[in-house]
Amino acid sequence: HGTYEMAGWSHGLRAPDPEISNRFLCSEVAGPDNTAGAQWNRYCNPAVDELLIAAGSEFDEAKKTELLHKAQEIMHEDAYRIFLFASGRNYGVAKGLENFELGRWYKWYGGIHKWEWSE
Repeated sequence: HGTYEMAGWSHGLRAPDPEISNRFLCSEVAGPDNTAGAQWNRYCNPAVDELLIAAGSEFDEAKKTELLHKAQEIMHEDAYRIFLFASGRNYGVAKGLENFELGRWYKWYGGIHKWEWSE
């Protein structure tokens, strides 16, 4: 519950208009009273909460974009994360593994049923 020094995490956005507030709201911080919390970084800023909640119920795309940009600016200023690297989605496979292809959404296991091993 927050006694670690570093975390690694990634998630995919599978909706056409992704709603991401559960990853950043104060109420989603996991803890003894909220063991199912989806917000593992323990970041909490009520101003960001307000903007994300408003963006989640906004239908005007320009207004939603403006709200999300404001939230992003605050989060950037808070420096709640320090990114150590950005994956270029490079994959290495052993010699002899045939038919390896990245699946939809760059999942390495997307075509696992087609893999064959040759010598």
